[in-house]
Order: sequence, then structure tokens, then C-alpha cells
Amino acid sequence: MTARLRLGLAGLGSMGRNHLRVISNHPDATLAAVADPDPAALEAAVSQTGARGFADPLAMIAEAEIDGVVVAAPTTAPPRPGAGSNKARPGVLVEKPLAATVEDGLAIVAGRPQAERRVQVGHVERYNPAVMEMGRLLRAGWLSTIYAITSRRAAPSRPASAMWA
Repeated sequence: MTARLRLGLAGLGSMGRNHLRVISNHPDATLAAVADPDPAALEAAVSQTGARGFADPLAMIAEAEIDGVVVAAPTTAPPRPGAGSNKARPGVLVEKPLAATVEDGLAIVAGRPQAERRVQVGHVERYNPAVMEMGRLLRAGWLSTIYAITSRRAAPSRPASAMWA
């Protein structure tokens, strides 16, 4: 039997809370640490999971004993915790997009070649049942030519300035 993965979670917004739920219920993982600058969100996550809480995600990466970190903070929140960190060398899952600019993305990738762990980008909507069904209908010929698609994400959001200030 292998040891459970000890994971950290940076960001407790709507997507971060999804990761909190999934990690907390995964049989092969332990949520060891969480980070968010919102004291109420952080306290709720700590009391719900027993994870160690941090206001600063970089402190979490440096101080918590974790094998990997999920970064669910806004792309515009400086810094993008863990993505370029070689110091702690945790594996990193970054909610898309990886970075706000091509230059930032290249810097993140360039900062990881010597690292023992990888950086991955989450594409959760790719596995959204509605998106998968649309693909199935297109492949089956149920829909004619599509000229445009409009969508609206209805999840609440916190301004980036409130995240990692």
C-alpha cells in the first residue's frame, strides 16, 4: 500500500471549494494545508478538513509538508503560487489558464525543468457532462453546422485584488 498524497490548496473561491471537496473525499489523498487571504474562508476550510491554514500560499508551499499543490487562485493574483517554485518542488496543478501572458507561462515552464515534479493545467470543463454531450451530438450528426456559441459562467467571483494582496 502506498502512502496517501499530502496536498495543499491555494485559493478557496468557487473552484477552490470544488477542489477542497474532491481532495477531502479522495481515498488516496490528504488535504494537509490550505491557503487563502480571506480569514473567514480559511477558517471554514480548516475547521471542515483539519488542514493547516495559511494566509499566504507561498508560506504554505515553503512550510507545509506537501507532495503537491492545487493552485485555484485567480490568474491575475500575484504571485501565482507554486507554479514556478523549484524550492519546495511540489507537483503543481494550476487551474487554467496557466498564466496571464505568454511570457509568464514561458517563465513558469522554464523554471521547472530541473524540478522533480511537474506542472499541470486543469481543464475541468473538458469533462463537463454538458460539453461532452455536445461533442457526442456533433460527432453523431445530430446538429447541423454551428456558426457561433455563446456561454456565460454563472459562478460568483471575488475580485483579484481581494485574493493575494
